Amino acid sequence: EKWAPGRQERRFFKLEAAPGFVSQVLVRMRLILLSLCMWAALGMSVVPGQVHVMMNGLPGAMGREVGAACLRKGFRLAPTAFTGPDVSVERVEVGPELDGAHTTSVKLVKGPPNDLDACREAVAAARAQLQADELLIAIDYTHPSAVNHNAALYADLELPFVVGTTGGDRQQLHADAKRGGWAVVAPNMAKGIVAMQAGIARLAESFPGAFSGYQR
Repeated sequence: EKWAPGRQERRFFKLEAAPGFVSQVLVRMRLILLSLCMWAALGMSVVPGQVHVMMNGLPGAMGREVGAACLRKGFRLAPTAFTGPDVSVERVEVGPELDGAHTTSVKLVKGPPNDLDACREAVAAARAQLQADELLIAIDYTHPSAVNHNAALYADLELPFVVGTTGGDRQQLHADAKRGGWAVVAPNMAKGIVAMQAGIARLAESFPGAFSGYQR
């Protein structure tokens, strides 16, 4: 979907799907689609090295995996990231390889709504380190209880973002995506699952009695 409020064009990509299980195959598919979505959301001629990613959701498993994938593809990680209120570590090392070589150190900040001033300062500090031709975006693999607070802040700061978090208030999430900058909302990054669900939806429309007796 595409909006153009005022003089600045904004785009919001919605790829809704039910949550799927995490396997090695699906993780790879998620990462491939994530990269494609990031380029579509940015909509401008930039090279990966010019894009700094605020990897919110560290030190979670998906946050680590997606952060590592970004590094492998040439993106750079921002020096700070949002984390949950129960996380005790203050810093995490993220590397493109499993052997731990060439890691990037990321400072963890309690995400919204815990300390909005600290969160705003973290984004401002990350932006302050950018060169004129560089861009900061956020990738969100956090928690259903945090994703709406995070998205509201991204929109307030006009920070482009990609949401892979499942759950939360989806209508509010889409509203924040529309009013913010560039956004991709895709709680399931597995192309195969999304294609299968789209196919089933078309079957249900074309043959309404085929799925009678089944509960959603």
